[in-house]
Amino acid sequence: MNRIDDVEDRSVWRGVLAGVVGGLVGSVVLKALMVGVRKQRTGSGGTKLDQSGPAHQVAEIAVRRVTDRPLGRRGRMIAGEVVHYAFGAAVGGFYGGLGEYWNWVRLGSGMLFGLGVFAGADELSMPALGLVKKPTDEAAEAQIEHLLVHVGFGVSTELVRRAVRRVI
Repeated sequence: MNRIDDVEDRSVWRGVLAGVVGGLVGSVVLKALMVGVRKQRTGSGGTKLDQSGPAHQVAEIAVRRVTDRPLGRRGRMIAGEVVHYAFGAAVGGFYGGLGEYWNWVRLGSGMLFGLGVFAGADELSMPALGLVKKPTDEAAEAQIEHLLVHVGFGVSTELVRRAVRRVI
């Protein structure tokens, strides 16, 4: 029997912790998949993503509001990474906590979670905040790439969450 299915062993805090670790690893996987997709699409040998993505924009806005100064190139790169991994850890933690009590949250070994993050972040929140194009203005190929990358995020988050949860 899976420990999480044992009612007496359920713990929202252990679930959150396992989800945070899973979300961090899932964020690494998401970033690697995005670099691979971009390399495949453009044929370039580059291994880095540009600094104009939503995480970098959020970092720039936050720092500007606090310091009243723009970030430099290096600061934008670092702050964007912090936002990227913090978001992954936060949604992973939320997922891990919910998954302790509602088994349906973990359907598809994290695929449902990845689809939810894709829909909630990429399709709704970021376009509404003006950080990315509206889904209707994006090429279908790009939409599919983003969807699949987020499924990879969800599955890797779940696999790591599950492994961590077995030991804590």
